[in-house]
Amino acid sequence: MQIRRVEIKNFRGIKDLTWTLNGPIACLVGPGDSGKTTILDAIELAFVPRRFVQFSDYDFHNRDVENPIVITVTVGALADELINEFECGLRLRGWKNGEFADDDEPDDQHEKVVSVQLSLDASLEPEWQLVTGRTTEPVTARARTRQRLGVFRLGEDVDQDLTWGRGSALFEVTGDPAQINRDLREVGRRASETLAQEAGAAESLADTARRVETLACELGLAECRGYCPGLDVRFLASRNSAICLHENRIPLNMAGSATRRIVAIAARQTCVTAGAIILIDEVEHALEPHRLRHLVRKLQHMTQSREIGQVILTTHSAVAIEELKATELHVVRPGNGETHVKPVPAELQAVVRGCSEALLARKVVVCEGKTECGLVKGLEERWNAVHDQPLTHRGVIWADGGGTDHAAKRAIQLGGLGYKVALLTDSDKPVPDEDLEKAQVTVMKWSGGVSTEQRIALDLPWDALKGVVELAVELNGRETVRDCIANELPGGQAVDLDGLDDLWAQVDEAELRRAVGVAAASGHGWFKSIDKGERLGEIVATALDSIQDSDLYARIGEIERWAYDG
Repeated sequence: MQIRRVEIKNFRGIKDLTWTLNGPIACLVGPGDSGKTTILDAIELAFVPRRFVQFSDYDFHNRDVENPIVITVTVGALADELINEFECGLRLRGWKNGEFADDDEPDDQHEKVVSVQLSLDASLEPEWQLVTGRTTEPVTARARTRQRLGVFRLGEDVDQDLTWGRGSALFEVTGDPAQINRDLREVGRRASETLAQEAGAAESLADTARRVETLACELGLAECRGYCPGLDVRFLASRNSAICLHENRIPLNMAGSATRRIVAIAARQTCVTAGAIILIDEVEHALEPHRLRHLVRKLQHMTQSREIGQVILTTHSAVAIEELKATELHVVRPGNGETHVKPVPAELQAVVRGCSEALLARKVVVCEGKTECGLVKGLEERWNAVHDQPLTHRGVIWADGGGTDHAAKRAIQLGGLGYKVALLTDSDKPVPDEDLEKAQVTVMKWSGGVSTEQRIALDLPWDALKGVVELAVELNGRETVRDCIANELPGGQAVDLDGLDDLWAQVDEAELRRAVGVAAASGHGWFKSIDKGERLGEIVATALDSIQDSDLYARIGEIERWAYDG
């Protein structure tokens, strides 16, 4: 089974949401408090297999109990027994290409789906129904029917799922509850007999029991005699959560968080029926990166082999995102009274692999290349000091655009997903300004039709520019830098890097600045990596206050204001 559409109205932080899914894996991403967990909660509540669920006024959007909560979840890829069953069979709907059939009737051209609706008004009495878009009257979706639609949430209560407590995974899969209780009573009897036979091993308990007996007699209870420690078999049978999984005689609920999380997920999977829909909130919780990667891959394999029908999960982990396909990711964005869930296009696969953190941010600066990424990272310390707040608190991420030909496209795609996006790019090549404006991308580019390296060479004071050349020598070698500069000077003029100060008398300043900038940007690319660009940015940061009339200062200030505003 697979969920095809989720519709939520007036539930917690979501006033209105319609989300259409297509595929066996859907991972919700986006900044914190955007509504990802609320979506999973809504789906779970639509299928919770019990009648009594506790709600409160806080479950209503803005605590407005006059507007009822309505959660409608449509499920497809139904098992034949559900299609042929009387209760669901009469409420089937037609579904094709992300839409219901015009007449809502299922036929050979449409997939047969069923919609479960949870409604809750100010009475706080929930009502579950099977609904259609036709005039057919809805019918009650009984707890048993909701359970058969196979929606399970994994790993929510880790410690509970390591026990045989009522409602735990081990309890569900073990079988007949009455037999479990009979087995536990027998265990209790044996344990009680063992305790009675080995009173010496519990001497402190026995001494306490005798003291209580003496005091009870002194208080007038003449019939008390033979007090001793023992096990209450009734308590053990009624509190089967006292029985838990052990590893080498040590309770697993005493293990580390990662181990408990994985074991709990495994326990839950034992009671999941084939074709079930699995919900996992924050899949990365307590897992090391290598375990997280393995878990995501395992879930993908299980959907491919149809051991499970669908996995819907949330994550704040770049590691999890990197393991998923772009088309398996869905960005959650609240705004203007509505919450939107937008699928990530396949064209953003390079961003998913190369800059997955961008999909977790509030604001993204798409940098044309690695030099620009490093430049702004090198400026961060200056900005953090000025604003007394790190940019990380603003949810700002620098994303590598992958070069001039790709950066604008990535910025447009991220803007289309609802992110606040800025594009930092050279001005030596044209960009699709109209498309960028339509995607509401803020474009920041240097004046003069130059590259980033050229703009820096043209605007930095001489001492700082000398520091740039010295850094280039350190990173790339003296001969390489010397030859690159010489090749850009008129007539291939020889350069003495041990005496750059003397070049003022040998080479025109404008020619020298132009040659350094072009040489840095072309050929070997002196700073074409994020770490090299970051060191370049640190030099720029120390010199900015002395060049406040320059284009370099103006554009960097523009980036700073955009990152910190809003």
